[in-house]
Amino acid sequence: MKTYISLLRGINVGRQNRISMAELKRLCESLGLRDVVTYIQSGNVVFDCAEKDPVKIIKIIEAGINRSLGSDVRVIVREKNSLKKVLESNPFVIQRKADPEKLYITFLADTPSELVLTYLTSPPPDPRPRAGENKVSGSWQSGKPSTNSPNPSDEKPSPLPPKYYQSRDNFGDEFIICDREIYLFCPHGYGKTKFSNTFFEKRLSILATTRNWKTVNALYEIAERR
Repeated sequence: MKTYISLLRGINVGRQNRISMAELKRLCESLGLRDVVTYIQSGNVVFDCAEKDPVKIIKIIEAGINRSLGSDVRVIVREKNSLKKVLESNPFVIQRKADPEKLYITFLADTPSELVLTYLTSPPPDPRPRAGENKVSGSWQSGKPSTNSPNPSDEKPSPLPPKYYQSRDNFGDEFIICDREIYLFCPHGYGKTKFSNTFFEKRLSILATTRNWKTVNALYEIAERR
């Protein structure tokens, strides 16, 4: 029996895909998931399951939601130890001790290909300026730590993973892609960044869903307590 965390994409946003967490909990239990715990309204579920293939778990949950609730909801799943590694590897925490209130993680359903990441690191400039500001012209890097983001700590920065892709736009929003996670630093809040789920899904052609740093830590704590 392993502990997993499922992240539902796009529920309780607007008028569509409205699912109460109590209803979601009952549904997951009816699918054979054990010790089910939900967390806040954005669709986060911690559970135990004997199935060892996350892809099969995803299909079971998605089909169950569609069959029982009539909602076409997509799901991303991470195993507990995988989530722990994600938390321990955040470059914005390791290198800069960034404000946790400004940190987010976008979880991807799959690992982007090298070709797709190369495309992502050479995007056209965003033609839509924010109110009172200039157009975006990103600073893009891959394969080495960014030099345009100084480390405020006196400590020597820890090295980033050998393969990652990093960007910073003119408004201070930054992201670092490593494997199936995108680490985000949004100094003005996630609601104002151009690095949204839609941005990454469109450029990577991969399902994505985002959680703030507090939520990701809370989910791991729930998983770790069992």
